[in-house]
Amino acid sequence: MRKKIKNKNEEEGHLSSAIENENTTENTEIPSTSTDITPPQCKGSRRKFLKSWLDKYSWLEYDSNIDRAFCNVCKNVESPKTNNSAFTKDGFNCWKKSTERFDIHEISEIHRKNACIKSNSEKGVNIVSQISESYKISMLAARNALNKIITTILFLSKQGFALRGHTDETASLNELLKLRCEDVPELKSWLNRTSYKWISHDICNEILGMLSYEVTEIIINRIKMNVYYAILIDETSDITVQEQISLCIRTVDKETLDIDEYFFGFYKTEKTDGGTLFIIVKDMLQRLDLPLNNLRGQCFGGASNVSDIHSGLQTKIREIESRDPITLFLDNHLYLVELRF
Repeated sequence: MRKKIKNKNEEEGHLSSAIENENTTENTEIPSTSTDITPPQCKGSRRKFLKSWLDKYSWLEYDSNIDRAFCNVCKNVESPKTNNSAFTKDGFNCWKKSTERFDIHEISEIHRKNACIKSNSEKGVNIVSQISESYKISMLAARNALNKIITTILFLSKQGFALRGHTDETASLNELLKLRCEDVPELKSWLNRTSYKWISHDICNEILGMLSYEVTEIIINRIKMNVYYAILIDETSDITVQEQISLCIRTVDKETLDIDEYFFGFYKTEKTDGGTLFIIVKDMLQRLDLPLNNLRGQCFGGASNVSDIHSGLQTKIREIESRDPITLFLDNHLYLVELRF
């Protein structure tokens, strides 16, 4: 009886040892190599990388040492937008939604752009030259459209037509640009844009200001070529009862002896005494870069603030110009007589 119990215990001991050996074998981790496609499983998850994904996605590569997948296209193309991507730097290892993420990355704009760059690089195509050529064509088209807009504004200004109307749709500028679109395809495509058309009120005023500056420069150069000039100044008030003075300059052409008279604009003034008017006239001539020493004539109204021999405007100008320019005073009644005739 004791012999049977002993034998039975020995059999149970052998069985326990066999079970322990089997468990030890199952729990032993098999080290992976760089060529082994089956990675060790993550704790708490039985999902793993599938070799079939490499056949489905040609851009996909897998590192079994760290159990992460990468995009061999975006990884090898230097781009600041993809430096921190899961497929370039850190690697991707969320196998639960792997195919969904693979599909999203494959159709993403960054991946397609990097794939194009890599393909052109392998073909020996210079990307910089292609981008520069495309940018050059776009720049020339934009420049041509801007040139047509400026010439249209110049034409309306020279003819004395208003650029705007009751509405922007019926404005003279927009209607004339639509007409020119039939002959200029670049202008038509430019006006079809939703923004940045260069025809807003502020842009048109800026263009008019630049054109005015260029015209003023041309007139000043003509006056300088003729050397001597005369000024015509009159006082008036606008609709808001704001006092202002108008400035005109008259000069004689050296070659043809034709008399040219140019209007330079209105200038506001807080006071109308002789000293204030003299400061304004002096400032205007300095802005126009016209030397006061070349002034040979001055024409004013008959008001005392300009005709007074002690503190009038004409007296202060004579104090600076030693040649004593000819001074002519015209009373306002003479204007009425001239208009009646």
